[in-house]
Amino acid sequence: MAPARRWLRAASALAALLVHRAAGEEACASGEPALLSGESVNPRVRDAEYAVRGPILLRALEMEADLAAGRGNYPFKQIVKCNIGNPQALGQRPITFSRQVLSLVLNPALLDDASVVAAFPSDAVARARRYLAAVGSAGAYSESQGVTLVREEVAAFIEDRDGVRASKDNIFLTAGASQAVQQLLTILIRSQDDAVLVPIPQYPLYSSLTTLLGGHMAGYLMGEANGWELDL
Repeated sequence: MAPARRWLRAASALAALLVHRAAGEEACASGEPALLSGESVNPRVRDAEYAVRGPILLRALEMEADLAAGRGNYPFKQIVKCNIGNPQALGQRPITFSRQVLSLVLNPALLDDASVVAAFPSDAVARARRYLAAVGSAGAYSESQGVTLVREEVAAFIEDRDGVRASKDNIFLTAGASQAVQQLLTILIRSQDDAVLVPIPQYPLYSSLTTLLGGHMAGYLMGEANGWELDL
């Protein structure tokens, strides 16, 4: 799960917990009022919504637990979660090359075992050795923009695919798309006067981040009749 998404969910969960505290609840036996409450937290956090993890999913999890324990009388035997795009949870196999390279990079000792090396494709072994030579250890901090070697590979891929010049100096690697969205919106949104144009229906990352950053979400509907184009 991307760090930005985890942070949003944690913040939303904390806000929801605090909002439901009784207004007059005391923090301790001394009678002092709570220092942190639904009214005292950042109002942007309180107003942010992340419906992907809302009450519908919570109810689905309860029903899933009932099914596993043999409780309840439901007209189905399985729950398929469609609240987020999560294909591997539904059986889609991951890209094997990426997993093979990561296995070797995360456990370099495997490269010292000839039988293990022989079990991996030669291109995966070569890529893992290149990465380890560049970073030393997967647990080490990299440059702020990401590992130089990987950014060079991304730039080369863009040039090959799109036919345009690309530079590693203009490439920024992030831990998933959500972190990239968070960084870009943090740069762009300055006040409520800055609007983010978002197609509806939208993934709640955009609306919740816009709220947290103090911007304004301008949702718009896309019409199928005119090829899903924006109606200006």
